[in-house]
Amino acid sequence: MKHFYFTFTNIIKTKMLRNLLIMTALIAGTLTAYSRLVIMPSFISELEENTVTDARIFTKHLASEIHFPRNSANLDLDSQDTLESALRTFNIESLQLTSPKGLILYSTKSHKQGDFDQMIATTSYAALLQSSSEQFNQSGKIIRYLTQVQLPVIEHGVMKGICKVTYDITFRRTRLKALMHDSSAVIYGIATALMGFSFLILLTASQAMLEEHNAKENLQESHGQLEMRVCEQTEEIRLTQRMSIEALAILSEYYDPDTGQHLSRIEKYVVCLAKWLRDNSEYGEYLRCHAGYTNDLALAAVLHDIGKVAVPHEILTKPGKLTVEEFEIMKTHTQIGGEVLGRANQIFVDQFGKDSYLALARDIALYHHERWDGHGYSKTLKGNKIPLSARILSVTDVYDALRSKRPYKQPWTHEDTAIDIISNSGKMFDPIIVRAFQECSEQFKDIFEQESDLILNSVEANTSSTKVHEEDLEFDFETAFETS
Repeated sequence: MKHFYFTFTNIIKTKMLRNLLIMTALIAGTLTAYSRLVIMPSFISELEENTVTDARIFTKHLASEIHFPRNSANLDLDSQDTLESALRTFNIESLQLTSPKGLILYSTKSHKQGDFDQMIATTSYAALLQSSSEQFNQSGKIIRYLTQVQLPVIEHGVMKGICKVTYDITFRRTRLKALMHDSSAVIYGIATALMGFSFLILLTASQAMLEEHNAKENLQESHGQLEMRVCEQTEEIRLTQRMSIEALAILSEYYDPDTGQHLSRIEKYVVCLAKWLRDNSEYGEYLRCHAGYTNDLALAAVLHDIGKVAVPHEILTKPGKLTVEEFEIMKTHTQIGGEVLGRANQIFVDQFGKDSYLALARDIALYHHERWDGHGYSKTLKGNKIPLSARILSVTDVYDALRSKRPYKQPWTHEDTAIDIISNSGKMFDPIIVRAFQECSEQFKDIFEQESDLILNSVEANTSSTKVHEEDLEFDFETAFETS
């Protein structure tokens, strides 16, 4: 019962099924109404018309066979015999024949002269008067159906009398009623079958729609659960990947107590520059065409110094300027990092047929000490031949190195750092990226101050000041670029 209720409710709610149900109900109702209001009345009308036709034939027969007296109130015997024979022939229940003046000429029942309605006893009478009656038995049950017809008897355009004929139509009425009942039963049966068949179709269609709906809901639920599970696993993989990357990055710079904050700042710096370049520079089309570039760049940036794990600790933490031999060893960290990350990316390419974020990490590690003017290391690339990712990283890495305290230098202010980065546009750095740095300068300052334990508002001018001499400033800037 509950299933039927839901199915019927679904039929009502579904526009197509609802319209089909309404259309079927209208057709069935129309058939029923047509039977009751058109077919049945037409049967009755046909019976009455047949009775009238019989009466007209009878009156036409009387006009030719009966001699109507002019002055006598009775018909002659021959005419009476003809009428009695006609009564049997035409199956007439009763007959009354009246003269044009209203005198009863013949009647199967006893009547007094003149008791017939005088209104019909005129020469202009031409109308048909018809009435029906029913006879009941003592229990009130109909036993006979009678119908009466009054017609003028006319011969050669002259009315010779008035004929009042009563027919017993019980048999014909009974047959007609049976025919009407059978016809109605057929029509009602057709309407019922149509409704039942239509409802069966609607029920089947509704059940199919409900099953499809339930299947879709189950599929959506399964899909949602699968998506949730995939998201959870993806997040687990991403978190594991992130932890592994940071662990490797921290290992490469374990000598620096500010390593964790340094990597976090580097990540935010490169995102800031990449977004500005995407929306405001000549590199915008390239960045927009490479979906996920900014996210991959942020992830890859933290591995830029992974090659330093192969550099001796005493060189990494030396407080003074490196010797030529030490600097040559320091420079190897770019090639080592590029080679290690390149091999890792190749494994991904062999497995999935495309580069991972490690391709960006390889380029950054290998080329982030290249200079725009071609005087960097280790490949001495120049200008746009240096990968964009490495050009972006070099600006952010130098900024953070100058702002941070190192074994060989004191921290710089944001203003001094910005001035020297801008002054090296077209020398060390890509001018377009330097322009992006200028636009994002205040954001760089906020990132450093929010992420660092060391917040500097200014640098005091004393013997330990960062800017004692111009030549020391230049030295520190070059050193920051070459060793950061």
